[in-house]
Amino acid sequence: MGQLLTTLSRRSVGGTANLGRKATGTVAMFTFGREHEHECAARYVRNPAQLGLVTALIDAVHDLLEAKTSDERVRSAVRAAFVEGGSGVWEQAGSWLRKLCKDYPGFSALWQEFASHSRAGIRFRAAAFLDEMPGAIAENVQSRLAGDKKLSCSRDGD
Repeated sequence: MGQLLTTLSRRSVGGTANLGRKATGTVAMFTFGREHEHECAARYVRNPAQLGLVTALIDAVHDLLEAKTSDERVRSAVRAAFVEGGSGVWEQAGSWLRKLCKDYPGFSALWQEFASHSRAGIRFRAAAFLDEMPGAIAENVQSRLAGDKKLSCSRDGD
């Protein structure tokens, strides 16, 4: 009864319409499909009222892979889930961002944005993903967070 791993989209990328994406080749992000991802996501969200943040993110990512939306809509969905989401939401947002960064390097800028956020809790969340960030981004974020005195004991927003 297990779901088969499927490729949502294999489309050529390049040119000015695809800023932030790899310059050549194809984009193939693997997922179990929109509906199955929705079902799985719901299991991890502590506050049911925040499930919409995760489903909006999943829909935005799938729409991007199907070339039905803009990078900015996906950035907004990641940002909302990572910053506004509570337990089970922000972690999933970080996981989707990690996956996006592999084929869409422009999304890596969100890690730097989160590491510079005015709320220490959001900076803490960014630090939680240091080991999953692209190398140069992780180095930049780590150096930015290394001197953050509020980060060591603050986890506001959960």
